Amino acid sequence: MDAGALAAIPVIVAGVLLLSGLLKVGDRQATADSLIALRVPFADRLGWFAAWQPWLEVGLGLAVLALPGWGFLAAGWLVAVFFGVLTVIVARAASRPDQVHCNCFGAASTEPVGRATVLRNLVLTAAALLVALGATGSNGPVVEAAHFDTQSVTWLVAITAGSVAFGLLWFENRRLARRLHAPDLPAPDLAAGHALLLVFVQLECHACSLVVAALPEWTASLEPAVRVRIATSATPAALAGAYPEAAPGALHGARGIRTALGIEQVPAAVLIGRDLTVAAGPVLGPDEIEALVGGIQSALRF
Repeated sequence: MDAGALAAIPVIVAGVLLLSGLLKVGDRQATADSLIALRVPFADRLGWFAAWQPWLEVGLGLAVLALPGWGFLAAGWLVAVFFGVLTVIVARAASRPDQVHCNCFGAASTEPVGRATVLRNLVLTAAALLVALGATGSNGPVVEAAHFDTQSVTWLVAITAGSVAFGLLWFENRRLARRLHAPDLPAPDLAAGHALLLVFVQLECHACSLVVAALPEWTASLEPAVRVRIATSATPAALAGAYPEAAPGALHGARGIRTALGIEQVPAAVLIGRDLTVAAGPVLGPDEIEALVGGIQSALRF
């Protein structure tokens, strides 16, 4: 195979890492939520990793692009291990019945983990192994390209441009899908003819604990006309450990719904009507949520 075509492999691998990392910068909470939702071991204790993971990906991407010699090959092995571990994690998540969101490309990736996610990670792992084994050259593509002839440069540019175009089309399709489709909501509560008050919380959130403490009172005053459900990205076990009284009936893997509704902070709440439309909200913070509940209570009295 032409040297330029081979050099495109580490360019694509580096591009994926750079894009993934940069799209997650500044959204530590979403990264932490995804680690918990994916059931990464000790995820609830890895707050520091959630802050540094985007920069780890950016660093690995730059290393694959620019390092020469053994540094390039070592970076390839680190990336192969990184993608290999991610493949195992997403494969486990894809086999679960509940929807899990990986936050792979930050807010740009809101679809749940599935077979396509696993396949994508397998391909990236295989590409990283080719880099690590020196099949794409013994230096980074920046160093290699300095010695390319016209044909090799053409191959490198063409494959890289094609990959960029494919990526842009994929993101555009995801954006259109988010605009055209409503959030995936808990159908049983809605099918039973009830409105639904979704209360979004996360663990280790003081304001969320205030909201959870008020849930029994709100539930008693609103149900059965309005069902009250916790929505979170925390695992069932973690939620039951922190808030055992709120765990029954909770909706897990809720990041996709948050994104679709434009909710960027927690605690938050939204009232979903029987017709699957947003009847009120979203509202943010304990005070606004309490005011929303008060408004619903007043409406139910008439």
